[in-house]
Amino acid sequence: MLLEFSVANYRSIKKRVTLSLVASKDTTHADNTFPAEGTSGLSLLKSVAIYGANASGKSNLLRALSFMRPFVLTSASERQRGEPIPVVPFKLDPETATQPSEFEVAFILDGERYVYGFTADREKVHEEWLTAARKKPRVLFRRSSDGDIYFGPSWRGARRKLEAITRPNALFLSVAVQFDNPIAVPVFDWFRDSLRVISDQPETESEMQFTIDVFAQDEEFPKHLARFMKDADIGIDRFALERVPFTEKLLVFPEEVRKQILSDLSQEQREKLQDAYAQDVKSVHTSSDGSEVVFDLLKDESDGTIRLFALAGPFLHVLNKGCVLLVDEIASRLHPKLTRFLIDEIHRANTGSQLVFATHDSSLLDSGLLRRDQIWFTEKDPSGATDLYSLWDYKTKTRKEENFRTGYLQGRYGAIPFVGELAFAEAEE
Repeated sequence: MLLEFSVANYRSIKKRVTLSLVASKDTTHADNTFPAEGTSGLSLLKSVAIYGANASGKSNLLRALSFMRPFVLTSASERQRGEPIPVVPFKLDPETATQPSEFEVAFILDGERYVYGFTADREKVHEEWLTAARKKPRVLFRRSSDGDIYFGPSWRGARRKLEAITRPNALFLSVAVQFDNPIAVPVFDWFRDSLRVISDQPETESEMQFTIDVFAQDEEFPKHLARFMKDADIGIDRFALERVPFTEKLLVFPEEVRKQILSDLSQEQREKLQDAYAQDVKSVHTSSDGSEVVFDLLKDESDGTIRLFALAGPFLHVLNKGCVLLVDEIASRLHPKLTRFLIDEIHRANTGSQLVFATHDSSLLDSGLLRRDQIWFTEKDPSGATDLYSLWDYKTKTRKEENFRTGYLQGRYGAIPFVGELAFAEAEE
């Protein structure tokens, strides 16, 4: 369960901004919230939407949280000594351009409230900290800029040994996990299992293969997928997989390309290729006479349908497992009705799943869909830095039942581009 995420001095974000999923006192759409485990009276939002003009920083906000996940998972196991850390500070200020970036998340796991964060530049991790709280906060560890680590009384397991082998460009948390530290492992697992990111083009990336793999391996998944697609009302009854020899898949390439691919393989690899299969996805429709008509998903269906299929596997996984899902430009290639359907699915679920998404689709700014505390905006200040704020900040000026879309498009909440009047000069003859 994600409580909030904060970031400072990263790309277009200069000062520290915080995206909160803690529900306000707004009483509308109670189904859009759920009680936070291990707390008394605290509720969390099931979804938040981030709006803003192009280049206002909404993607950078999601990119910052997306950066944290792989850095936590791989900084100790895959990053080599001296390898640069892929952080980019706010460059429009000479002072911040030379300072480290800061990242911090607060989340609830098994009734425990954790806060984990670090500061880093391209050369090293400057600071790192982990606190936990059930009744009162306690420091588990804190790493200083000189590399020294303070361990709180609640820390269990090795201390100085782990400190000694932590490289400057690696996170101590990631190092501790390599030795199965009982404090570090649950936090690491939260990043690995409970924080998921959808790529910009799921139909051509790992999301598509994830959906196909789950379809082939999980007997129950085709039923869930059929129900999911039926609810989306796109006219498809079900999907089927067709095993195709991989050698046949190569036929789509020109002969010269096929020969080059095969020549780059060893004899052993070419022999294995003869027995390899790929999975083609078929969509099954019902014709006017009641018979089944089979289409090839990638050849015959619309871009929106292909994208929805690719999203289905990760999305259903998130709904079932109670994960946090990050999606940039959620409405890309999707009809507004389908985008709304995905958000409604999150709101109907009671598994603790949460959706954080950025979008330009103003049709989702609907008081019948989202509460004021679920709508966030990014806007550049005069220095070119990103500011982040919620519609709930306008609660004294915004009625909970008003037309949010109209107010947004009229510039009442900011976060929209100011397009100047275009003047066209007549061409001289």
